[in-house]
Amino acid sequence: TLDIRGRGNTTWLIMPKKPYRVRLTAAAPLLGMPSNRHWALLANYADKTLVRNDLVFDLGRRLGFAWTPRSGFVHLELNGRYDGLYQLTEHIRVDPQRVNVPELRVGDTSAAVVSGGYLLEVDELRGEAFCWDA
Repeated sequence: TLDIRGRGNTTWLIMPKKPYRVRLTAAAPLLGMPSNRHWALLANYADKTLVRNDLVFDLGRRLGFAWTPRSGFVHLELNGRYDGLYQLTEHIRVDPQRVNVPELRVGDTSAAVVSGGYLLEVDELRGEAFCWDA
């Protein structure tokens, strides 16, 4: 079983083809990607070729980035309605199989602990305590 919910701010609100975030009850490998519970279904509505994200992901791997999301294309049927071609991709998160950096806790303040990799998200998170607005 799984939970599925809307993903994104602008894409969710104004695009007719909606992106989704998927959380499985138990971790599973999908389309040859490492097992995990957290996935994203990118609608790629603004990209009529449907390949820009895939092209950039491939470029990241070829350039040797520490981690680039893996993905594959799927046809999505949701609640009996065919929604079209989507890109199933790994949800970006701190995880040994994804962004492999140690998670910091609130009390982690010493230089030895806070040195290393980070996962930063810059987004317009509407309704959050902190919202960056361009």
